[in-house]
Amino acid sequence: MNAPTMTTTGELHVGRLTAPAWQAAVEHLSKRSPGTPSEELLLEWRAAGIVDAEQRVASDWQRALDAQASAEVAVTLVARMADVAFMTNMFLYPAEDTAVTLTLRASIDTDNQIDVVHPQAEVAMTGTQDLWPLLLRVLPPLDAFRAPAEQLTTTELTLDVTPDLLAASEVAETSVFTFGVNASSGDSEELVWFLADGGLHRLSPASREVFRVADGDVAAGLVAMIRRLQT
Repeated sequence: MNAPTMTTTGELHVGRLTAPAWQAAVEHLSKRSPGTPSEELLLEWRAAGIVDAEQRVASDWQRALDAQASAEVAVTLVARMADVAFMTNMFLYPAEDTAVTLTLRASIDTDNQIDVVHPQAEVAMTGTQDLWPLLLRVLPPLDAFRAPAEQLTTTELTLDVTPDLLAASEVAETSVFTFGVNASSGDSEELVWFLADGGLHRLSPASREVFRVADGDVAAGLVAMIRRLQT
């Protein structure tokens, strides 16, 4: 195994390549699927730093690849602000203390649908105890969504669920949708945060409950949801 090549800041390790090249790397370099990678694929892996000229895999990339291939928990997160969305898949592999995310940037059209997806993806990795810094980087750049859990000091307010409020959650220009599942048990959870009427709201689609919440609720709620799915 080769020396690490991802860009490192503290406990965070980051690399870039196209999503198809990443998925192919998971299949070939972690799951050991049969077949020979194309020369084009090998060139992209080398450019990203995943393999060297002798096709030896960098140690940090191998850790990230294995985390997705053997993940105990998988989480999908879509964070939107105006006409830009970040689509993130997170994979947790507690056995190796690894959490890895694959994030794509996309544009939203006038019908609130995903329009153009940027070809380059970001792969980010850290330990399983550092989930919030990993998630924070893909959330809308507003205090309502990025405030740390420690800032959460007020209680939530349960709101009457109306068709207008549910509709607001679907068309809000600033929102975070997340869905997580445990690979072994099949247990899953889904949560949505959105801005409406000048405040942050949290929707639980399963129970159809809506709460008006304070800054810091996204951090507390996201991490708590993932921890529940780990058990």
